Amino acid sequence: MRKLMFLLIMSLFLINLTSANTIHKQNETLEFSITSNNATECILTTINSPTSLIEINQEATRNSQTFNFTIERGNFSELGVYEFNIECSNGGNVVSGNVIREVTLNGKEKADGIVIAVFTILFILIMVFGIIYFIKSLEHMFSLDLDLIDAVVMVSTYLGLWLFYYISFEYLGNAVINDFLEIALEVGGITHLILPLVSFAVSFIMTNLKFKQKSRITY
Repeated sequence: MRKLMFLLIMSLFLINLTSANTIHKQNETLEFSITSNNATECILTTINSPTSLIEINQEATRNSQTFNFTIERGNFSELGVYEFNIECSNGGNVVSGNVIREVTLNGKEKADGIVIAVFTILFILIMVFGIIYFIKSLEHMFSLDLDLIDAVVMVSTYLGLWLFYYISFEYLGNAVINDFLEIALEVGGITHLILPLVSFAVSFIMTNLKFKQKSRITY
């Protein structure tokens, strides 16, 4: 009898916590809704983040029997699974439930092994080419005779790394590779953008000066 009464009460507060999208992007505000048959209010009490328990106590905004929650972006700084603990009541009986979201770097499902392997190989190839060409061009930069082709290749390599970073972020979303790419972009901004442009500009000026001096002497 008690079990039957419990089931009847639970049916009055049946909460629908399903959602089509269970993936959420890191550091973005999250909005989601739940429905309850007979509840008059629903409260998000706490969030179980990947490393801690976050006290929220946020009352949902109600639209008929749909209850809407908005959680600020500052609560999603970590990657991993988040559990949102919710309590709904009609002023007397209380029923609890939870909503699960996985927070990823790009808000998409994690890539499988083959995709990670392909992106890793491409990253290594770009880095090896960039380093080899930088070493090859160092002598020309120091001797101030860097030509336009070398400068264009180095700048293009840097722009290519930016493009790879964007594609990797959107379609791979791997935090380790993303961190390496950000470091590479910071270093490459000096080695493959500033240095070759400055070196080419100085080389161009010095070459013109030498040409003008030579022309005067010949004349």
